[in-house]
Amino acid sequence: MPVLTGPPPVEVHLKRVARARRFSLRVSRLDGKVTLTMPLRAREAEAMAFLRGQEGWLRETLTAMPEAAPSLVGIGSVVPVEGRDLILASGPGRAVVVGGDRLLVPGDPALAGVRVAAWLKVLARDRLAAASTRYAGLVGRRYSTLALRDTRSRWGSCSPDGRLMYSWRLVMAP
Repeated sequence: MPVLTGPPPVEVHLKRVARARRFSLRVSRLDGKVTLTMPLRAREAEAMAFLRGQEGWLRETLTAMPEAAPSLVGIGSVVPVEGRDLILASGPGRAVVVGGDRLLVPGDPALAGVRVAAWLKVLARDRLAAASTRYAGLVGRRYSTLALRDTRSRWGSCSPDGRLMYSWRLVMAP
């Protein structure tokens, strides 16, 4: 993994892509990760030359990014679920349950975030499968596959052969 020297040093992840025709430099808004995409057959020396040519833009972009605040979900946190803000609380039993304005999470409080994420994904699959079946019926079509992903830039997509892909985070939207 190349490192751009200077104050501060910047780690750059090289990504070789068969379909790439040129070099592309991206900075993730989520975690500040820098990725240099390059054609499969390009030399690393060419990539480094491109990187040095873009160093000014890269450092300016990294400086302008806001500091990431830790986003830990735990007991007492508020989580949006289907348009409602639910407060995470410890609960009995083995399953995550909605109780009024609370989301009751059983088990170790340190694992509450993981359990809630898993529960949200199951809820998203149930709701999105039902909606997809309903709307596919209205237009006289069928879908072949429904997949959930944690996408960064889109809520979902579909393909001509009936594959549907959604972001599981849709269940958190109002």
